[in-house]
Amino acid sequence: MIYDPFTQDHQHKNLDILKKFGLDSSSNKLLWNNQPIDTETGTNTVNFANADVLSKIRVDSFGQLYYESGFDPNALKAGTILALLGSLNDESGYQNVVTPTPGQQNPLQVLGLDGRPGLSLITNQTELSVPNIPSLLASSTGASLYAVYSNTNSNGVQSLINTNNAENWWRFYGNGDGYLSVFRNVRLENYPSGMPLTGNFLATIHSRNSDYEFILNNQTKGVVGGNWFTGDRFFICPQGRWCTCILLLLLVVPFWVDKNSLFHQQKIAAIKGRFPSLPFTV
Repeated sequence: MIYDPFTQDHQHKNLDILKKFGLDSSSNKLLWNNQPIDTETGTNTVNFANADVLSKIRVDSFGQLYYESGFDPNALKAGTILALLGSLNDESGYQNVVTPTPGQQNPLQVLGLDGRPGLSLITNQTELSVPNIPSLLASSTGASLYAVYSNTNSNGVQSLINTNNAENWWRFYGNGDGYLSVFRNVRLENYPSGMPLTGNFLATIHSRNSDYEFILNNQTKGVVGGNWFTGDRFFICPQGRWCTCILLLLLVVPFWVDKNSLFHQQKIAAIKGRFPSLPFTV
């Protein structure tokens, strides 16, 4: 699978051509028929119109090709203790088991934003539990969460993740504000404010003792007082809360991430590379 920097399309018809590409182990650059690609003229074997672009193609740790300034799948998973990329399979390396709670069922896997796989979550049918998350955070002094989801719910309320017994809302129908308690010991009132009803979103949560921040589509909802808590559960699409959406990506990082850090910027760039239609620029 190759990342096309122009169309961001992962489907290529010229597979016979792609099979001739190789990798120079010393420079990690692309070869054609075991010959380096000349960035000016291509090679004697084939004339590449965009040889300068092709010379920037790299191979990631999973054996997939990507454009060096575009999407590297490995950047999504780096530093995480949970990485769901549109399925129930945890790709973080921590081998978390994601299962329905009693009486619930596994969500259907569907194609969502930018043709990417996602989990179709339905309120009171698809509550999922990741039981190891609280113990994995036991020694942490903070945590961060990255979620990409398409909210298709038109009734005005939303609750995607819950980490404790508080009445936690990502969006409440009465005023459109959130009442978040994710990775907190005390629920916030009217935060984040002005949450949109439907659309495609990247939400990030940054929690520690001193402060707490919710960022939606790369725009902060403000920094408020912190009240860090690992939580006693990690539920996706909790029962009793509306959660009609497609969950396309969910990452949990076992420390507070500074939104100005290189770590965060690399995460945002990788997410935007995977979902170019998200409504923000990087």
